[in-house]
Amino acid sequence: MKNRIIIGFSMLIICMLLVACGKGNEEEVQANEANNGTNIEENEEENNEENEQNEANEEEEEEPTFADEVTVHDINEVYLDEEEVNDFEEDILIEHDQTIYIEQEFITDLVDLEVTYDEDAYFAEVFAGKGDYTYTANHEDTEGSVVELGEIYVDEWDEYINPEDEEVYDFVEYDGKLYFPKRVIEYVLEEPVHFTRRDGILALGKQEELAYLTDVETGGSMLLGDGVISTESKYTTIEGESYEAVATKPEELNTRGLKTYPHSEYAEINGFAYNHDDHPVAVEITDKDENVIGHGEAPAKGKFEFTYDIYGEDEVEIYVRSLSEALMPQPYEVTVYAEFR
Repeated sequence: MKNRIIIGFSMLIICMLLVACGKGNEEEVQANEANNGTNIEENEEENNEENEQNEANEEEEEEPTFADEVTVHDINEVYLDEEEVNDFEEDILIEHDQTIYIEQEFITDLVDLEVTYDEDAYFAEVFAGKGDYTYTANHEDTEGSVVELGEIYVDEWDEYINPEDEEVYDFVEYDGKLYFPKRVIEYVLEEPVHFTRRDGILALGKQEELAYLTDVETGGSMLLGDGVISTESKYTTIEGESYEAVATKPEELNTRGLKTYPHSEYAEINGFAYNHDDHPVAVEITDKDENVIGHGEAPAKGKFEFTYDIYGEDEVEIYVRSLSEALMPQPYEVTVYAEFR
């Protein structure tokens, strides 16, 4: 009987201990859940604050401007007709939409021309002799802009020029300054532009590096039929000298013309017409309006050599015709060589 009482009492104690442990675990779980809830709320608040800060930072970031579309190229050396120019600023040459632009004050001072611009009329005028025109910036809020050009008047030519669709004539305002595109400088201001990116060299006017008939666009009656531009030695070796590339057409009876298209990118053309015939031939060099740039004669089995300035010329044609007085002229052959700089 005594043992049963002891066993019963022990079991009661054990039950009480189990109940107490269970209650303790339940309280611990509830405490953990409460802590977890607090942590989640704190994390959510922190995330919300972080998101709000990121949104605020994004709002503070500036909108893209025109200046972001412009590349300012480093210029280390400048040449005009192969003579070094020492006085120039760092930002004289920029690039926008794959077009090169040169700063207005620099280029007009260098070539001694005055270019004025009326933005209300989209109209520019070009006069000989540098004046005191100063461009007033109108697009500082966007850090620059394309400045549209509808027409240019060139006083020396007494002519109005309308921009061609396939060429870039519009100006650019950047950093409060006005910039002219390469096409306007070459065709209107008549100053060829060559820029070497790798070395940061800007060369204006006549170039040291030569271009040949294979480097420029060509055409004309001389290249019809069996006429060719060739670099083969059987054509390019003449009187013991070898030349880069020549145009030739054998067995010709009529006047022939070799058209070249320097597109105002060169200042000078040098070359010759070599006459393979037993009679002299006349040679004439003209521009796109058929104005005569120069002329002469190539004697029998001889050359007519020429050197002419071609600033601002988009097209130069070299005409050759026989001077034979025979009623039935014999076919003749002439080879033309030309280089551009």
